[in-house]
Amino acid sequence: MWQAQLVACAISLVSSAEGHGLLTFPPNRVGGSLKDGGTCKKGECMWFSNLVSISGDPTLPDFARTIEPNISGGPADIYRASPWRAPGRAPVFGSGCGVAGGGPHMYV
Repeated sequence: MWQAQLVACAISLVSSAEGHGLLTFPPNRVGGSLKDGGTCKKGECMWFSNLVSISGDPTLPDFARTIEPNISGGPADIYRASPWRAPGRAPVFGSGCGVAGGGPHMYV
């Protein structure tokens, strides 16, 4: 009996999830297809924000790094303030969805 309740609870959570993006397979209600995958024709690539940096020291352990894993500090560590060096600590713009490639300041 409890398994059925657990399954019903899980299904209700999945059906209430919301998000945006563009699925390419299977064909879907927003018009995604394998033909359009990776083209950014419908703005699906504009989810990020530019000029975002962390404050403080990086927290990602060296063994988990994939970009310049052998450089940890000094002038050669050009990615020290990048968001992926301290997951969860970078500021969020655009309600978590980014600002279409923009940043915290408007450029005119």
